Amino acid sequence: LPSITPRNDGGIWKVVDDATGNYVYEQAVINDNALHMAFMDNETITDGTIKTKFKLSYESDEQMRLYFRMDANGNGYAAYVGRYNNNCYLRLYTVSNYSLSVLLQEVYYSNLFASGDWHTLKVELEGSSIKVYIDDQVSYINRKHLAYTQGTIAIGTCNLNYAAQFDDISVKHVVVNENLSQMPLPSITPRNDGGIWNVVDEGTGN
Repeated sequence: LPSITPRNDGGIWKVVDDATGNYVYEQAVINDNALHMAFMDNETITDGTIKTKFKLSYESDEQMRLYFRMDANGNGYAAYVGRYNNNCYLRLYTVSNYSLSVLLQEVYYSNLFASGDWHTLKVELEGSSIKVYIDDQVSYINRKHLAYTQGTIAIGTCNLNYAAQFDDISVKHVVVNENLSQMPLPSITPRNDGGIWNVVDEGTGN
């Protein structure tokens, strides 16, 4: 498991056996509507993929959240999984001072989750493109937004009736240049009979 550090009010995070011999993170504060967060140690992201497995009871409006590109003032983004009546939902928010701020997009799923099942939340970041998936479902969040470009990563819970668990948290980084026309050309040297090589504008300014 990667190392995590809870906020001061971050709940009770423990490493526990999930009853199969597999060790996972568990957030054990229940029966309150407070936000409980834990940040990944020594990990930030600009572009790349974040994945985590999670397990909720899915009773009432239990919530699991994955925060990313969070700055030192608690501003960034959050992907948010919850349940309302018989529907489960996936939402993407901006975050301001650690609180959910602007709802950017949401997707609803009918009867997707059974209590105690493991599911996977995945966030893909590429410049202004933010994509969020649950179990690679056909319906997913696909939004352009670039208020926050780089920052830390955290997992969180809210409004739990039972302890929530997280496993297989991973981060894969990529380097993205959204304006490839500005990338310099490498130097080349033709052979003696190597033709006529020129640097030209292809008609697009590139």
